[in-house]
Amino acid sequence: MRKKIAVTTVFLSLLINFFFSSLFQKPKQLFAQTNQNTLGITHVAGAYRLTEEPFLLEGAKFVQNLNTKTIFVYLTWEYESEDYPQTNFGSPSPTTLKDLASRAPFRELFQMDFSTYIITTLSFAGNRGDGFSAEFLPAKPITPEQLEGIKTEHYELTKYLLETYQGTGKKFILKNWEGDWAVRGWPIDKSIDPTEEQLQTAITWFNFRHNGVVQARNELFHLTGVQVFDAVEFNLLDVCRERRPCVLVDVIPYVNCDYLSYSAWETVMGKGITVSDGSTRQLPTVREA
Repeated sequence: MRKKIAVTTVFLSLLINFFFSSLFQKPKQLFAQTNQNTLGITHVAGAYRLTEEPFLLEGAKFVQNLNTKTIFVYLTWEYESEDYPQTNFGSPSPTTLKDLASRAPFRELFQMDFSTYIITTLSFAGNRGDGFSAEFLPAKPITPEQLEGIKTEHYELTKYLLETYQGTGKKFILKNWEGDWAVRGWPIDKSIDPTEEQLQTAITWFNFRHNGVVQARNELFHLTGVQVFDAVEFNLLDVCRERRPCVLVDVIPYVNCDYLSYSAWETVMGKGITVSDGSTRQLPTVREA
């Protein structure tokens, strides 16, 4: 199956980070979308808020006021400590992705006038207990129990989204965090190549995530007016050109997913490169891979 591509190009990082998000099946469709559908904004991990509203919802309303229909948020076990401080998610504390998505702040977010939600998901089951997630750093071995938990959480989350938002026309895309950094381990170092074992771990992990999403979609195929997809995100292309191990070449061909996501810091941070020039310059590399 031909994978769709989500190009996520970062061009500003303040209270919220602005992303150029273009979802398309064929390159020519990149230029056929309205700005509302092709320009998205991410909202996560702000250092302060401007009102007394919960941080998650305050930022989402700012995004909505910019007249975009696409928002990029995080749904992770670090929901309160890192992602959305000063937001009350209720008690007892959520213990799964579905549990977190069903809490009042996310329910209100998903009822807002957005058509597409791009969501970085890090399962509670992947919490290593050492401050890192098995999904944030699949550079370390993932246990069978963690893999099953990750799959189950994505199954339950997908099922919840399909059942709850059927008939709304909303699209949800569940993705990982920057795969090329994730497979390298912490601290991230571009000069160090991932091992074959690390790449294989990432392949297994991505397929477990995808299988959870697909299981829920197959069970609820009769529901209409809502879509849930998964995406594999990569973030380094220069190493691919150098014939070094990278997620685009050494992982993605062996993974089942609906979309590819390119977190394009590398592109837009290039000296003298504009957002549009940088993104289109990288497309041939993605197509060739």
